[in-house]
Amino acid sequence: MSRAYFLTKGLSICNRLTTWYRSAVESVQNLYTYMQSYAKTNQWVFMEGHTHPLPLSHVHNSVVPVWSYSSYRLTSNKETVDSVCRLSWLSANMVVVNQHHEIKYDMDTFIEQFRLVTHNQHCPSLMTIFLCWCAEKRQWFPANTIVQFHIITHEGKEEMMTLHSDNQSLEIKDNKIYYNMYLPQYENYLNTCTYFHA
Repeated sequence: MSRAYFLTKGLSICNRLTTWYRSAVESVQNLYTYMQSYAKTNQWVFMEGHTHPLPLSHVHNSVVPVWSYSSYRLTSNKETVDSVCRLSWLSANMVVVNQHHEIKYDMDTFIEQFRLVTHNQHCPSLMTIFLCWCAEKRQWFPANTIVQFHIITHEGKEEMMTLHSDNQSLEIKDNKIYYNMYLPQYENYLNTCTYFHA
């Protein structure tokens, strides 16, 4: 074998290593940029048919979201907004039950700062408010977790809501969001999905 052969093989290996190195560096830089923009984003959008909010920086096509969320402020994009509402709850704790454990979260700071900019007839679901809390705290949960809200209502009563069975139990009155377990569309489902806390 001649020197030219070894020189050619050496250059070929060197070129492959350089290409692999540049590709790896570019991948790490892209991942770092993605993570950095995700950590810094405070603008989220709720799309029709999506289960989780998307960071606005990751939406590249012209889709009109149902809700927009940024820094404790949820804004309706469906209708002309005419009021700013807040949660009527005096206090709330959220209990997340996974298969092996449960974790309790204090929601009082979120309740105090949360504002809803909407039309009086367009009220978010309990799931939407929960996902706003998740986006604000950067805390996400698996789909099979059970989420309970232990709230103290504006009347001082203690109530418990579960995320799926009480999802449509919120209503807007006098610029406040109230929990109402007797909404007309909700009465049929009142006792169908009860979770007994052990």
